[in-house]
Amino acid sequence: MIVLMLSFAFVFWYGSNVGTYYHGFLIVSLVYMLIGLVIYYFREPLLMNPLIKKLHAKQFELTDELGDKSLVINSKEDMEKHLEIMELQIVQSELLMHKYLRDIGETLTPSNLLNSMMTYVLTSSNVMMSGALLLLRYLRKRKS
Repeated sequence: MIVLMLSFAFVFWYGSNVGTYYHGFLIVSLVYMLIGLVIYYFREPLLMNPLIKKLHAKQFELTDELGDKSLVINSKEDMEKHLEIMELQIVQSELLMHKYLRDIGETLTPSNLLNSMMTYVLTSSNVMMSGALLLLRYLRKRKS
């Protein structure tokens, strides 16, 4: 808003003191066009590299707690390489999750569940003791 107001102020000053209003608007638009071209041609060193360094510093602060200090990013190319590595890590994680889900699916079949419960019942001392006490009570009642 400040730049817009300064632009209008320049145009009205130029129009009332030096020339016409449309010349003032033309001058302001040419200045904006030159600034836009400079920013476009020098976007890597002016915008991208400092932005990447700031983001990397922020990520380094977050990963510093975990002790991961092996990553150094100084340019857009380094960032793109790191992104490719991260994408490969995501694919690897997805494959591992599918494998674990398949293993869980095989483990949760009814026969495996029944087998696991029977193994737990037969190896648990609490369950065995409770079962033995129930059997003794039943036999005493039956005897009487």
